[in-house]
Order: sequence, then C-alpha cells, then structure tokens
Amino acid sequence: LVNIVRSSHLQPLNFVAITQVSGGQTESLNTGLPTVTFGPLQTVAQHQYQISNSVQSGVSGNYQSAPLVSTQFSTGMLSPIDLKTVAFLVGAYPREPVFFSIVESIYVRRKTTGELVRLVNDPSRDQDNTCLELIGHGEGKLLSEAKRCSFSLFVNLMGRLTNVGLTAELQKSTSADKPAAAKGAKGAATSSDGASAGFHGRFCFDPTRSLGVAFRPLCGDQSKTVQLTYRFADVGEVELLLSLRSPIGVFNYFGRLLNNQPLSWRNFYFTNQARDLIQDEPFLNIVRGHGLGCFASIPYAGESFCVPESSKHTALLLTLLLHLRNLNIQPSDLNSAFTVRLSNS
Repeated sequence: LVNIVRSSHLQPLNFVAITQVSGGQTESLNTGLPTVTFGPLQTVAQHQYQISNSVQSGVSGNYQSAPLVSTQFSTGMLSPIDLKTVAFLVGAYPREPVFFSIVESIYVRRKTTGELVRLVNDPSRDQDNTCLELIGHGEGKLLSEAKRCSFSLFVNLMGRLTNVGLTAELQKSTSADKPAAAKGAKGAATSSDGASAGFHGRFCFDPTRSLGVAFRPLCGDQSKTVQLTYRFADVGEVELLLSLRSPIGVFNYFGRLLNNQPLSWRNFYFTNQARDLIQDEPFLNIVRGHGLGCFASIPYAGESFCVPESSKHTALLLTLLLHLRNLNIQPSDLNSAFTVRLSNS
C-alpha cells in the first residue's frame, strides 16, 4: 500500500524483506536473608532485621531486515512478467483482475490487410466519455477508433477474449524448449541430460470456459502454436499479441489509478465471478482519510489512506503485488541483513 501511494506521487519505491523475527521474556526474583547480630551493647541499627528482595522483568524482541537492492532483484522487478508466472496467477485468482493488472496493451493485426493497432489498458487513453459506449458495442470500430478510444476498445476485446476462455497454462518443457524456457521462465530446473525438467507458460483458450467457439491455441493440446487468433464478424480474423507489464509497471499503474479511475468497474468485467467480486467499487478502492474498519491503512505525506475491509477485490490486488515481489527475491538478497533490537525493561 505504501508503494502504491508512492507511485501515485511519482516517488521511488522501496522494498524491504523481513528475514527473521524473534523475541524473549525474562523474569528473576532475588531474596536475601537478614544479618542477625547477637550480644550486648547492640546499636539501634543492629536491632533492625531487614530482608532484601528484588524482582526484575524484561521483554526483548528483534527482527532482521534486508533491503532488496540487488541487481538481480531490480532486474526481475523491471522485466516483463513471464507467462509461467501468469499461469500461476490465473490458477489461483479470477482471470479478469489478473489480466487487467498485468496486461499493458494488446496489439491487434488484421490478417487480410496487415493493419496493426495497439489497445492500451489505461483509462486516461480515452479522449472523451463517448468512448465508454464502445465497451458493449465495439463492432466495426475496433480498428477505426483505436486511437481515440484505446482503453474502451481494450475492455471490449478483453471481455470478448474472456468469454471465449482466454487463460494461461503450464506446459512441460522439453529439450527443444530449453532456449525459450531459459529466456521466458524463471527458475526452470534442468536435469542431468540437459533437458529442461521444468515448465513454461503460454496463453491459450479453455473450451470449458468458453461461451462460444473456442479459438486457438487450445489449452491442453501439445502443439507448438503460441499465436493467439480471434475472428470478428465485421473485421475478420486477427492476430493478437498481449504485452505484459513488469512488477514495477503494475505498481505504477495502480498509482495512476489512485489519482484517476472510473468510480465503478463492474461494467468493465464480463464474467459473473469477477462482477460479484468487485460489486460497485472502483478497480482499486483506496480511500483518502480515516476509515472505519480498514483492511490496510497508512499515514503518508500528511494524509491517511485506507483500504476498506469490505473490499475483497483490492485485497486480492495487494496479495497479487506481494506475490510478484516475492517471486523476484533470491536467497542471495537476504544475506546482507541488519539487526534492529527493541527492548522494554
């Protein structure tokens, strides 16, 4: 949440990993016997028998924190999210929140003429409010209005693709996939014979999630087809290329939405699962000022920011950001830890 707010102010982001948390408590009781003096001519002080008692209590705690500043972490956070990670995310969360978070744009190329347009996932790319009508009725204007209504046509196309089962899947890597897997899939393990023993990801169409005819490539087949295709009744067949954001790009996108976004996102989602999740909220529901019951809240630059505890959609987005950060942390990033001790005694 802090980094989203920072990005909304165009300020640098800061990532810190807590590597260890420990604490302890001690109690001690000391009791001494009195000194007794026998005999005559005792002083007044010698007639007083004092017992010395002492009780000590202490609580201590410490944690180790490692700033994530290594070259490898920075490179991973600045690199486009790979398809293997996309497959993990859509397997754990509803597809539409994931796609609207990580997909930066869609390139659309008309097969018959080669005409190419780019639809950008950013509400500020629409030039006027009339573009919103194209979300539900974009037929015939996918190519002609792409420059004026880039975001609305992106939503229209993403809704179409979602309804015909667009998702991502993992495929078993083979020796023939080794160069591609090494380039696009992080952490792919290799066996002793040189063949990749891991998986790589790809976009595909799931027929079980399609409301109509599923397009290619189909999920589950073992073909090498990776080019997404779709057919419009008025435009014909087009080839699609989904351009993915980097993890830093997702933070910056959320920061832009914090400053300017549509008040309700429900009509931008096409499946009942996503609509029930977001209800009547904006995509990123972060309220300025003190709120009653916050899932997360912070003070920053003289303002308070609160994610309402009822906002399941925004809580999901924060969890998604956490996963994107954690997937780029390497064991070597956690070695340069410093210790902070807290004590109360």
